[in-house]
Amino acid sequence: MWGDPEKQFMIQAAKKAGIDKTPIAIVLESEAAYIFYKELPVEKFEDGSNKIDVFSLGQRYLVLNAEDETIDTTVLKVSPEGKVNVLRRASWENCGGAVVDNAFKKFFIDIVGEKFMDSFR
Repeated sequence: MWGDPEKQFMIQAAKKAGIDKTPIAIVLESEAAYIFYKELPVEKFEDGSNKIDVFSLGQRYLVLNAEDETIDTTVLKVSPEGKVNVLRRASWENCGGAVVDNAFKKFFIDIVGEKFMDSFR
């Protein structure tokens, strides 16, 4: 987790790299996901509307980020001012996508054998 000194260092590095024409904000991955999905267009529903009321003020939501080795979750809440507040965070090691993939492969090898699985590689 980045504190204010680390964020300030990244802002200064961006400006030194010539990225200083617009304000720079350092945000958590979960906040970036909120911003992206909030603006993502959706297809129209049967009633003709295209609005999902998930990101309304006061709403809470969970962002789950499954990496290769880890899974990170963040519970966020949209304040009445529209600001995103982090309510809870949790991370787990050795349970991400690659870990699940490897466990699944091992499961099949245990059933059909290594030689049979090698024929598909």
